Amino acid sequence: VWMDKMFVLRYPALKEGDPRIVLAALDEDTGRKFGFPLPRDKYADLLDKLKGYGVKTVAFDVMFFEPKPAEDKKLADATKRFGRVIHLFQSRTEVTSHGDVVSVNMPVSGLDKAALFLGYPNIDFVIDGDGHVRRSVMFDSRIDDPRAVGQPAASMDIACVASFTERPFQELRDIYAGPPPRLMQINFRKPKTWLQHEKRDIGQAGEVQN
Repeated sequence: VWMDKMFVLRYPALKEGDPRIVLAALDEDTGRKFGFPLPRDKYADLLDKLKGYGVKTVAFDVMFFEPKPAEDKKLADATKRFGRVIHLFQSRTEVTSHGDVVSVNMPVSGLDKAALFLGYPNIDFVIDGDGHVRRSVMFDSRIDDPRAVGQPAASMDIACVASFTERPFQELRDIYAGPPPRLMQINFRKPKTWLQHEKRDIGQAGEVQN
């Protein structure tokens, strides 16, 4: 409560988000135009465009677990062309009478190998009682890294850091992995407003007229 209040009181003095971090969001207009879920070849097109813009690292906050053979190869090829792409894997812990059983969901075949790094989005370790996330863990020792058995799994956060800064994973493990896992307080920033769509007209019923 005290931390939340301090952020509210200090909001005018907070720095804006780093302009090097850009969010490509899938909104209602995107869904109306291309359908939802978005076809994976559209993600491939996005990667090629971002590479043309000079983007250094792309991290997908989208899970590609269900095979779609007609689309998967295009996304895997675009991932490989880009070179510095992070895809997600997911871990699940099931409590049984014989102990905890951890299972891992990997991205579809091709993406797991084409990605520079794989990271997990799990927040169960840091989510607060009110449902908010105020802390982050860079590595989770409860889960094996799917590319390095016996090493703690990397979060998407630290995978982004490793890719963008080109620092070795082992160096980052030595700093952040623990044990115990190092909890980091999230230092929130004010969002920076960017143009969301090209110029458009709004009809009388509120529909988008392109």
